[in-house]
Amino acid sequence: MSTLRYAGSISIPIEITPRPQDTHGCMGVENLHCSMLLPRQLKAVKETHGLSNKEAKVFVKEVIANHPAPPMLELGNESHLAKRLMNNYDEHGELLSAIEKHTYFIEVLNQEEMQTFLDTLTDALGIERVERFFHVSIANDTGKPTDSIGDINADDMGVSA
Repeated sequence: MSTLRYAGSISIPIEITPRPQDTHGCMGVENLHCSMLLPRQLKAVKETHGLSNKEAKVFVKEVIANHPAPPMLELGNESHLAKRLMNNYDEHGELLSAIEKHTYFIEVLNQEEMQTFLDTLTDALGIERVERFFHVSIANDTGKPTDSIGDINADDMGVSA
């Protein structure tokens, strides 16, 4: 059975055994998960309901505890590579450097079912609905889950690893 986890974001923790090995120099991400709502999207809970940070956390945890379990994730068989050029600027807006970020991911095949579930979750939270491309990041440049590319979308499916 799938469960929801809240740790600044809302996600579905998963295990993949064996882990895909075709990550060409990227490091495997620990604590694999499928993100449902990102921290920036959850800020709307605080704003919409006029809650403090602490009250918003309690509210989100309560909604998750009482919400039906998410559908089982149906994962694809291939890993795909997403790339983004990340620019770093100084305080004057001058470009300091441009770094290419890489994230290997596996597509969630039951996109429609997951989107329907996400809609019920945002409705329960009382926030605006969010369209997502569901995936599981399996490797990135550092191995830290927070360093994965956050805006992976269907266009990133063009590159098989």
